[in-house]
This record gives sequence, C-alpha cells and structure tokens, in this order.
Amino acid sequence: MFAAIAGVVIVLSACTPQQNQLVSLTNNSRIASGIRPMGVNAALSIKAQRWAEHTASTGHLAHSNLANGVPHRYRSLGENVGYGSSVGTVYGNLMRSPGHRANT
Repeated sequence: MFAAIAGVVIVLSACTPQQNQLVSLTNNSRIASGIRPMGVNAALSIKAQRWAEHTASTGHLAHSNLANGVPHRYRSLGENVGYGSSVGTVYGNLMRSPGHRANT
C-alpha cells in the first residue's frame, strides 16, 4: 500500500522525516519479501495527506473513496489507514494485521 498508499498519513511531495520513515519501513519489508519497493507519487501523496487531515479533523478513522481524485492510469489501488503514537507503532500494527500486511 500502502500499493501507494496507502493511506497511513503518507507522503506529500515534500516529505517529513516521519513520512519518509514509514515509506522506508514498508519498502524494507517489501524487499525482504521479494517484492519490488513502492515509489512515491505526488498526486497520490496529496490525496493521502488530504484524507489524513480529514480523519484527524473528524476523529473518525476510515478508508477513503480510492477512485476519488486518483489519476485514471491505475489498474488497482490499495490503502492502509492506521493511527498510533509513533511511526513505528503504526507500522507495527499494520504488519501484524494479515489483511494490511498483504496490502503493503
């Protein structure tokens, strides 16, 4: 996810250290599993950041409508959402969830 998303408050084009850390942790897991690392896409990153801001302002964690605001060239998308006190906590929770782990 995060096929690119992935949602867990992921990545603006000007990434914060925490956002970079989540992408790095996820890609390290992908590589260790023999899966190609994911890249960062500006349009998907903006969508993810806007959704993260929405969930923070409403206090309701939920998946977005993936088709809304996404460039049409994608054949499939996935999204992981989560919360925690640190990037490591969010990442750990996602990796312990079989469904979320499969989406990374």
